[in-house]
Amino acid sequence: MAEGKSSKGFTIIEIMIAIFIFSIMVTILFSSHNLVLSNTESILDAMDAVETAKNCIDRMVSDLGSIYLSLPPSYTPPGIDGPPDPYRIVGDVTDVNLVEFDRLRFASSAHLPIGFSPVIDGIAEIVYYAMADEDESVVLRRADHLYPFEEFEENASDPILCTSLRSLQFTYYDDEGADFESWDSESPDVKYATPRAIGIALEIGDPEAPHRYETKVYFPIFRRPVK
Repeated sequence: MAEGKSSKGFTIIEIMIAIFIFSIMVTILFSSHNLVLSNTESILDAMDAVETAKNCIDRMVSDLGSIYLSLPPSYTPPGIDGPPDPYRIVGDVTDVNLVEFDRLRFASSAHLPIGFSPVIDGIAEIVYYAMADEDESVVLRRADHLYPFEEFEENASDPILCTSLRSLQFTYYDDEGADFESWDSESPDVKYATPRAIGIALEIGDPEAPHRYETKVYFPIFRRPVK
């Protein structure tokens, strides 16, 4: 090699350092990309949950806002062997996949005709109830049958209000504001009264971090305790 002539190039160590730095940059880039995608999916899922819950609660509020009640003097408490009031309010509990969900039955003028039904209005028996779907997830269904009412039975053809239901709770308030976990307007326990208001609380979505939504519906009319 002639004097004053230098060799230019990269050593193996320099090349390895460059590759190492490049791999770190690629890892950071893909991690950021995956984080953005993950956050986007979470945001979209949350938006879907909010829209589903809004539509579900809006339907319930509309149904309960059109509630139909039997009022005195036409209403009288049931006799020992007499038939129950067809427009009674009953809130109880059902078991789905070993989990308890509240169920609510009442009468309302907010009938929704399904299919080719020729009848578009009338007083309907409406029942909100939880039911296991084909994939064993839980859905909230809405039964709607015009008077005269038949004995209620769960039916997979009833419309679904929301999917991925994690919990459903109704709270009943009397005319003095006291709250109850269940209600039967044909029972002497509540003196044959109807609730003054009903609270609704439901959870939907991811079982590890479900979205919870609540509202409360006050009735413009209600039946006070019957003496």
